[in-house]
Amino acid sequence: MVAMKPAFDAVPLVIGVVGHRDVPREDEGALREQFASALARLQREHPFTPLLVLTALAAGADILAAEEAVERGVAVMAYLPFAVERYEQDFSPPERGRFTKILQKCWKVSVAGSMGNAEDGYVAAASYIAYHSQILIAFWDGKPGQGPGGTSHAVAMRTMGISNVQRSAIVPYVPDIGPVYHIVTPREGQPRPADAFTVREIHPRRFSSDRRGERDFRAAIGRLDTYNRDIQRAAQSHIEGLADLMKITDEAANRLQHESVLFMRFIYAFGFIAGAAQIVELGPAGVAIKAGLLFVAFAFFAFARKNDYENRYQDYRALAEGLRVQQAWRCAGLRDRVVDASYLRMQQSELQWIRLALRAASLIFGVRQVEAESPHHPQCLEWIRGQWRYYYAAARREAKRERLYKGVTVAATGLGIALSGAAGAALMVAGGLAFGPLSWRGVPIPWVAAHNELVAYLATVPMALAGLMALLIRAFSEHEAYGENARRYQRMFVVFDFALRRLHKIRNRGYAGDAAAVIGELGHEALTEHADWLILHRERPLSVVHG
Repeated sequence: MVAMKPAFDAVPLVIGVVGHRDVPREDEGALREQFASALARLQREHPFTPLLVLTALAAGADILAAEEAVERGVAVMAYLPFAVERYEQDFSPPERGRFTKILQKCWKVSVAGSMGNAEDGYVAAASYIAYHSQILIAFWDGKPGQGPGGTSHAVAMRTMGISNVQRSAIVPYVPDIGPVYHIVTPREGQPRPADAFTVREIHPRRFSSDRRGERDFRAAIGRLDTYNRDIQRAAQSHIEGLADLMKITDEAANRLQHESVLFMRFIYAFGFIAGAAQIVELGPAGVAIKAGLLFVAFAFFAFARKNDYENRYQDYRALAEGLRVQQAWRCAGLRDRVVDASYLRMQQSELQWIRLALRAASLIFGVRQVEAESPHHPQCLEWIRGQWRYYYAAARREAKRERLYKGVTVAATGLGIALSGAAGAALMVAGGLAFGPLSWRGVPIPWVAAHNELVAYLATVPMALAGLMALLIRAFSEHEAYGENARRYQRMFVVFDFALRRLHKIRNRGYAGDAAAVIGELGHEALTEHADWLILHRERPLSVVHG
């Protein structure tokens, strides 16, 4: 069932809502005010990021929060524990009327599909909301619940971890969770809490001595907001599906890569010019010129670092790869495979925003149906062929660049040595040599005599400039990791080539094999390779010289 369906032009911040069903009617106004205040603060702090409220639409707190969100123009997604006809049995007549009215205004309505008892449906809904929410708002009195599927259970899953969505796990999976906004909520027939209507922020600890969870989460949603700003500049229309979002993300990454490379070239060029200026003699104005060149070089560097061109481009490339794999898995019918549960898992701080974005994108843009899901779906095959072509060309390109920069380094060094050597030899021939048995009288060379200072200058400066150029070229080449990239891309070309041939044999030649398993494993290989690529470049941040 789908009701109101506004289009999104960015990845939303998903606000999960859980709460008590027996909220006193006279307290709803105060609770709505606190909920509205939380939404307003999030909108103010993240102006480029739309909000989406995710709730089970249970009676009481869920419905009042959904009503407030709709009034504020915030989209609401309902995830019901049962089909509507069955769920309505859990409402009183007045509650059923509010439920039906707000249900019609939801952006999307999904059903948990539980075939078990009532508790199973509520547990499934609570787990879904706990997993997919980036912030959980709990209308809760703070007391332990009476069983699974309730408000306290959802809060516990957010603070203590839930099982991995793909398989059972000995160690609970904490899915990059953000805070729980605990709105202290009175209950009908219960003593009113002394601190009713106050809001507490609970930031889960990833380990016992964790003190950085709040800082890391705020940084993550800050990066999400920056990403949304960047893709809104690139987007020409509303985003309809994962493929659209992937394309727009790629465009933003390409633009930032161009800007990053441009600034890198400026930085290294001015670095060379500024370094050369320190070596050569520039006359009376030399000090001012040298200081000015150094200032320009560091100004380019500071501007590029401040705007974070390099990290943004790399992050968006990694996000686009995750979206590409997620779309391929969906087209192949692998609906139980989710990228965010297996991507960049070792990165629990600044890069967690990528998983947050992937989870929200799958929730919102993954709702578009894929016709005739199959491992041989045209989009699956185009993904493999596209990556096959990319890695083939990229491996050759990176190897060529590595050879080019090595050649330029050797040529520059050789030229500098040759010039300085020739000038030094000319001085020795013209001036003679007196060093034990190695001595001779100079041979007059009129030009050298007339330009003695210039020749002496040439005897040292070209070699120094060649050394400086070689150092900067080597630093740039190492920063770009041409050699390592070439080897990595060559391996991935082999992986995609094997998968392409394997799928062809399964489909067209009757070979035994599970085509869906090939797509699944290929996706994991692509994610592992790109995670390694991202970490490699993150460990080589923008700088002029690397130690």
